[in-house]
Amino acid sequence: TGSMAAKRGLPTMTVLNDGKVLVAGGGSLNTAELYDPVTNTFTPTGSMAFARRSFTATLLPNGKVLAASGFMGAGEVPSAELYNPATGTWTHAAPPLVPRHYATGTLLPDGRVLLAGGFTAEGVITQCELYDPDDDTWTATGKLSFPRNGHSATLLPNGKVLVMGGSDGDRNAQAVAELYDRATGTWSSAGSMVPARENLTATLLPTGNVFVAGGHTLRPGATYYADTSLYVPAANRWAPAGLRASQRLDA
Repeated sequence: TGSMAAKRGLPTMTVLNDGKVLVAGGGSLNTAELYDPVTNTFTPTGSMAFARRSFTATLLPNGKVLAASGFMGAGEVPSAELYNPATGTWTHAAPPLVPRHYATGTLLPDGRVLLAGGFTAEGVITQCELYDPDDDTWTATGKLSFPRNGHSATLLPNGKVLVMGGSDGDRNAQAVAELYDRATGTWSSAGSMVPARENLTATLLPTGNVFVAGGHTLRPGATYYADTSLYVPAANRWAPAGLRASQRLDA
């Protein structure tokens, strides 16, 4: 494709409703640009008020993009911003209750955004909060059972959010996955992934299962994984991805 206007470390990429991709932040940058799949090129768009990396970017039902917290040279960014594709500009949003980076931001079926875990000035946290775009507010919700950063979060077809992997402040990877229920604001166990890992990828499949690949652990020694796994919501079970469906449920 065409080249971006700037080199970016740990930016965000968000597919907009018109099919373009918003690339924002990264490194020490506050700039943003749009990738157009029709012309295969990048063009600059409005800049954020603050430079940030390792932040969350979530497409809202109204078509705007919520950029929340992240990290810059002086520490965690204590703010959030909204990108409007119609004008190509950013405006301030209410700041998260807890500034963080390496968190996850997940759009819920009711239009709110779940901000979960991450790394703060005090270390890796279990704190979670909800952003309501209708009244531009953040509200605390149930905490994770385990502190996590470098984890993944996937919205399931049943409306629950699957959070898996990541590590604590000592870089111990977490095997136990968790499910968030927005109706109760609580978390429950979703079984254990083998092996435990951080910085993994998680993809929702058309079957409703979640495909997990890659990742690594640093303790007791640095290990990188090539294997894949499946989370099967119907059975609340984990299994190797290479098995047939009937075998997975019996694994």
